[in-house]
Amino acid sequence: MKLYEDVFVWRNEREYFIYNSKNYKSFLCDSTPCLEIIYNRIADFNNLYFILIEEDLLDVSVKNWIDNIIKIDAGCVGESLDSFDSPVSFPPLLRIQTDIERIKWMYSQGYTGEMLKYLHDITIHINGSLNGNLYYARQMEYPIKTANFISIDVVDNLLLYVSKSVTKNICIIGNIFSYYAFDRLFKTIKIYDINVSICILFSDFIEAENAMNILNNINLKVVLIIDDIIGFRECICDYSNMDIQFVFPILKKDDISEVFDVIDLKKCNDYLLKPLYNGDNMSFFKNNVYLRKDDILNFKLNKREVYLHYVVNTNFFGKLIYMPDNKVYSNLNYSHIGENSELVTELIYREIVNGKSWRFIRDNGDCSNCLYKYLCPSPSNYELIFNKMNLCCTI
Repeated sequence: MKLYEDVFVWRNEREYFIYNSKNYKSFLCDSTPCLEIIYNRIADFNNLYFILIEEDLLDVSVKNWIDNIIKIDAGCVGESLDSFDSPVSFPPLLRIQTDIERIKWMYSQGYTGEMLKYLHDITIHINGSLNGNLYYARQMEYPIKTANFISIDVVDNLLLYVSKSVTKNICIIGNIFSYYAFDRLFKTIKIYDINVSICILFSDFIEAENAMNILNNINLKVVLIIDDIIGFRECICDYSNMDIQFVFPILKKDDISEVFDVIDLKKCNDYLLKPLYNGDNMSFFKNNVYLRKDDILNFKLNKREVYLHYVVNTNFFGKLIYMPDNKVYSNLNYSHIGENSELVTELIYREIVNGKSWRFIRDNGDCSNCLYKYLCPSPSNYELIFNKMNLCCTI
């Protein structure tokens, strides 16, 4: 029998799980003595997903397993070696081209610019907002409350670095209307071919003089967090000519219907509902945010996406966050990794080699023995906020 190269085989002490990353079909079966022998052969890389099944192993459990393999197009059977066009397949074992030792060697040889290919996004909390909230900022892109601000010279350097990175994304968060170097900031942005978004609170927008004209003139993506839904409902501003995404924080189930009423009323085409934990709404998360087994199986990950879940956190990887107190983070739920005066390449190297955020995967704690851990989304900020590894109803 031969399994195909897009098929993943995962097991624990009691069960086996087969996932075909080509057609997203799968099945689960209980462990039996005969199946254990077969799975040990499958796990041997030297067999290259081709195994012989002797007659005395063909009990009911094995026959059912073979039927399910064929049913989900995960493999094929033959009477002899000559029955197969190619008798072997390369199992989907991860080959990390840029492993830690190689990165260390490259950096020691002076190839520091190579680090920029790992940089996907930079978030700059350029200043604070009177209505900011650090607890919310640890969960999503949200302004904090502070009187500090980042120097425009630092911002200029960051824009230059992002322009040289693979993915040219940068998000500027805060009350931009009160930033001391507002004009220079947007003149600099126009120089570089990068994707810049401005993330602001609606309460700051509505209080700023001439805010609508300012946002129309900068011609950038605007992320408007609706922290005052009543004020937003009553606001008569016309957003139709702006590239804008409306983000609605959700704290309880009743918020959802209210938000959709406002979305219809204001004709919001690009919007996002974002659950937020306020320290007192865990029941809302358990009932509306936690995943179930069917949710996980419906994600339909291809082979590359499964591979990524083996080694990196797809929510956090490649992100740096610059704060107004001059500290730099890979994630606000961890300690800072450096200062904003340091080279971006040094910060990237430090996080890849010694950091916790970018490589925070589901190989520890409650998730370590779960058969679905590589199909499940990477751990999010919610797990870090709750200090709970799994947010699911499977475990």
